[in-house]
Amino acid sequence: MMGGYERQSAPWSLDDHLLDRIPADFNGRLLEEDWPRFEEIAHNSARRVPAMEDVKVTRLINGPEAFTPDNEFCLGETDVRGLFVAAGFCAHGLAGAGGVGKVMAEWIVAGEPSLDVWRWTSAGSGRSTAHPVTPSPARGGL
Repeated sequence: MMGGYERQSAPWSLDDHLLDRIPADFNGRLLEEDWPRFEEIAHNSARRVPAMEDVKVTRLINGPEAFTPDNEFCLGETDVRGLFVAAGFCAHGLAGAGGVGKVMAEWIVAGEPSLDVWRWTSAGSGRSTAHPVTPSPARGGL
């Protein structure tokens, strides 16, 4: 089994006005095989694991992956006071889950996280919010 991510990914379900047109019943389904798009991933896998050069690929599983526009997490309190969000976790979400859980719990209970997570807030990413929060220097966040 081998997998990877495209360097030049593309949206798969846009209309003529570049609006998202993912079917409402799409949940849990896969996309059609797209062998030309898979070529770069296959080539790079053989560079990393030379034995892959001799492997015959018999099945391509092609599924959509959700990413935020800046490929970062979305953390913090929303415009609805008291409603917090921790989203934008695609494959790298597993790596950040423990730390994000810790800072989100601190943020909800104590009013601010102990670490500087500003770049992942709506203010740091350019998304609008009514309640941007940056940790104070006294808490070691800056």
